[in-house]
Amino acid sequence: MLATNNQNNLAAIAESALIQGDLRAMNSQQRVQYYLQLCESVGLNPYTKPFIYVEMKGKLVLYPRKEAANQLAKNHGISFDKPQVTVTEELITVCISVRDRHGRTDSDMGIVPTPRGAEDKANAIMKAITKAKRRAVFSLVGMSDAEDIEQVRGAQIIADEVAETLPQVERHAILPALESFPEHAQRVLSVREALGIEKEFVIEQLKLLNLSHPKHLTKSQCDAFIMLLAVHSLDGVIGKEEAIASYARNVPAMIAQGMSESDAVYQW
Repeated sequence: MLATNNQNNLAAIAESALIQGDLRAMNSQQRVQYYLQLCESVGLNPYTKPFIYVEMKGKLVLYPRKEAANQLAKNHGISFDKPQVTVTEELITVCISVRDRHGRTDSDMGIVPTPRGAEDKANAIMKAITKAKRRAVFSLVGMSDAEDIEQVRGAQIIADEVAETLPQVERHAILPALESFPEHAQRVLSVREALGIEKEFVIEQLKLLNLSHPKHLTKSQCDAFIMLLAVHSLDGVIGKEEAIASYARNVPAMIAQGMSESDAVYQW
């Protein structure tokens, strides 16, 4: 009876909190319980911390992280079409369409400011692609996407009480395996060696994507990563904006004519 009353109380608090859009009505223990139940309801592994608590616009909300989108995409068999990237002086806009295993489709976009440096621009393109994928996945599975934290003034991540409360387990036993694309690692290796780029530079750039190995790059990320390496190799030789434009104009054309990617990048 006591357990039933506790569940009823939690349900009432959760209903009130969701209607108001603010989880402050819950105490720490209730928030953890609600967090676990939410993960269970949408098929997410709570130990990978798919959500974080964020104080935003005066309210406490759950914010879905990249891990939530990755798990949902895998659970629903979601595939991604080739991203459509538009770069202007002010904004980088990426539109992407997704499809699940049942043939249902949806689309969304990711938009980030256009930085000045070429390397920063390449990283921004990858960030916009990730953002577009994330939003499209949430839209397709019917899970409303929280506002981007970096776009809300004063947004603050709250101490991770969920991680502190969950039972201690080995991290490698609970994290889902990242998709592996050995061919992408080989592409990066071939281009890096052809251009004589230090391995440390590749490691640093992968860390910006929260990756430890190029085999975990998606196809679109790998394309942008190769361009980043190529532009980096010409740093100080020609302007970075000119380098990006020249790369996009010439390298794909050389590859289409039968030249290997590493040779095309080297000849370029």
